[in-house]
Amino acid sequence: MGPDMKGCSRDPGEEPAYGALASAYDEFAGDIDYPGIADFAERLFARLEVAPRLILDLGCGTGSLSLELASRGYDVIGVDGSEAMLGVAKAKQLAMAAAGTAAGAVGDVLLVRQDVRRLDLYGGVDACVCVTDVVNHVPDAKGLASMFRGIHTFLEPGGALIFDVCTERGLCAKCEGGAHYDIRDDAAVIWTGSYSPKRRSYSFDLVLFKKRGDLYEREDETVRERCYGLGELEGLLARAGFVDVRQYGGMRLRRPRDSDERVFFSCRKKA
Repeated sequence: MGPDMKGCSRDPGEEPAYGALASAYDEFAGDIDYPGIADFAERLFARLEVAPRLILDLGCGTGSLSLELASRGYDVIGVDGSEAMLGVAKAKQLAMAAAGTAAGAVGDVLLVRQDVRRLDLYGGVDACVCVTDVVNHVPDAKGLASMFRGIHTFLEPGGALIFDVCTERGLCAKCEGGAHYDIRDDAAVIWTGSYSPKRRSYSFDLVLFKKRGDLYEREDETVRERCYGLGELEGLLARAGFVDVRQYGGMRLRRPRDSDERVFFSCRKKA
């Protein structure tokens, strides 16, 4: 797995980003540590003194974290803007349920297609997780402010929000080494990335070859991410009404360092 794919997510709000890659996403993003992310989220829930029963997985993609959380006994709502990614998530859910995985707990995942910037749920949730670059995929601060307001609206009083963000150092690291490729038995992907310090934006071009019978079908996509400053994110959270905002470098219970390529945030809605 090359540096551009690890920890990257699809566009959480609009098609067609990662529509072509949906069927192969799990194969090429297989080194994302979803159990580790779930472990860290539970540690942050405990620090915030939140014991959630219903969790919103915002920008859930192919549902790997949703299913991991469900296997731990939580009820989960998975929201994503990509119909293709949600289709993969549903297939995984049905396969795991049929196999009796996690004692049937995977049946407690509701998958919903929505733009993450315009959240509209039927009721409140106890916590929200939003990971693997979902925040970076929101293209501007206005959209991110709308997303944070939506989360705040549907969190129960005292509920927690946990999300991660790829830092400027992390986005620049994805561009190192020029073009990258990953070749498997039935698929191959080639990607190149670039970062603009002036625009604080990262983009990468994907070329996917998927085996169809004796031939390979080619599909192309461009995915973009934005770099958000940590102070900027704190300001947006405060304006949305969140309190007790904390930052963590990587998945460690410490303050972020300049060398960190990923930072986690935790915060809560007033009780």
